[in-house]
Amino acid sequence: MALYIKDSALACPATKVLQATDFYKPFPSSQDVAFNDNQLLPIGLLAYSKLDVNSDDNVLIALPISMEIFDGDLPYISYSLTDNGWQVDAHNVDNLSEEKEDFEDYSEYYQQAASFYAKHQRLNYSLDENDESVPLFEFGGQPILGCNWDAYLWDEESDDETRYFDAMDEQSGENYSHYSTREIGFFDEEHNVDFAYLGTFCFSTYFEGGGEGIVFYSAKHKRVLVIAEFS
Repeated sequence: MALYIKDSALACPATKVLQATDFYKPFPSSQDVAFNDNQLLPIGLLAYSKLDVNSDDNVLIALPISMEIFDGDLPYISYSLTDNGWQVDAHNVDNLSEEKEDFEDYSEYYQQAASFYAKHQRLNYSLDENDESVPLFEFGGQPILGCNWDAYLWDEESDDETRYFDAMDEQSGENYSHYSTREIGFFDEEHNVDFAYLGTFCFSTYFEGGGEGIVFYSAKHKRVLVIAEFS
């Protein structure tokens, strides 16, 4: 695995989604998109045309049902679009929680969040109708850098180390204005899949617990990678 900065410019600036739009559907059902509900908790369905006008992909944003994510034992996990809908990839199936009950506390809060959204068409951390809304998903732009997730995945032996630090450092990065506007890529060397950053969702919005899901997508392989960030 290797995180890197692409030469290509960002397809769109960071955009916060606070409610359903014509390009984003929160809490999609199996009638909206086919997926394995024993493996995935759906967060949203994003029209990828917002980042690539030539694409007609509808990308499922979801959290795989794995306690290893919240236990800190699994830094990333992937799922792909198959003939039977979105499924966790074979190499990650063993990382899923064998019993849904193991994930019960998280799935229970997720259901509460889904019910709150169905009633109010928005979400907040407390699930209190008097509190202000928080983003359901943020797509485009660059992911947060200089955190645990990228420190773990960054290849210190790579040739573009300067790009990485320039993109992070607005104060002293000599080329910050350039590299902070480049796409962030993630290359899975083991499976030969090249991903591009898609967006981020906050675990606290959907699950009782902190952290964030950093989401990458490979349009070529129709594969989503979710990387856990806990700082």
